[in-house]
Amino acid sequence: GGEGFDEEGVAGGDGEGGAWDVEDDDLELPADLDLGGAATGAGEEGYFVPPTKGTSQAQVWCNNSQLPVDHVLAGSFETAMRLLHDQVGVVQFEQYQRLFMQTYSRARTCYVGLPSLPPLFGFPHRNWKEAGGRSGVPAVGLKLNTL
Repeated sequence: GGEGFDEEGVAGGDGEGGAWDVEDDDLELPADLDLGGAATGAGEEGYFVPPTKGTSQAQVWCNNSQLPVDHVLAGSFETAMRLLHDQVGVVQFEQYQRLFMQTYSRARTCYVGLPSLPPLFGFPHRNWKEAGGRSGVPAVGLKLNTL
């Protein structure tokens, strides 16, 4: 064996061991660390219950706006075409394909959180000051003076 190590490989071991044998009853935890069963997401049977999936920002944008551009930004081209047809009478959309794709490409931002993880997406809102996550509409990409 190595010098200064007993047969278990612990330096200066006295052979009694048990230094890490701490019973749960001996631990003194602060009261604010007691989370209880409901806060941990455990069901009554002791298994994990994941939270329900929320509404996507694209769906929120479609629900909150009747502007065709907001539906294009959400990626809902079908509803955008339906709105354009109902509001201004457009029936041929082939020439709008490039414009729809350019508009859709600016709908969200992408950034890296950590190097080996997939990118995270942000959804900029034009009414971010007064709206929360469920009542927002997409940010405007052009101003009138730009046109």
